[in-house]
Amino acid sequence: MEERALVETSGNGVNLFAFTSIDRAWKFATLLSESAIIPDTFRNNPASCLIALDMANRMHRNPMED
Repeated sequence: MEERALVETSGNGVNLFAFTSIDRAWKFATLLSESAIIPDTFRNNPASCLIALDMANRMHRNPMED
C-alpha cells in the first residue's frame, strides 16, 4: 500500500481534513476527541469525530466551522 501525506495541498492552501486512508482518519479523530475545544458530545468519542469529519468532507465544509 502506498503511503501519502496526511495533509494535502491545493491551489487554495492546506487541507488538514483530506485523509488518504481510514487509519490516518481514525488517528486524527482520536486526537481530535481528546481536545478540550470540541463539544462534549465528541469528547473522548473518536467514532463520532470520524463521522463528523466524513460528513463535513462530503458537504465540502471545514469541520471546524461553527
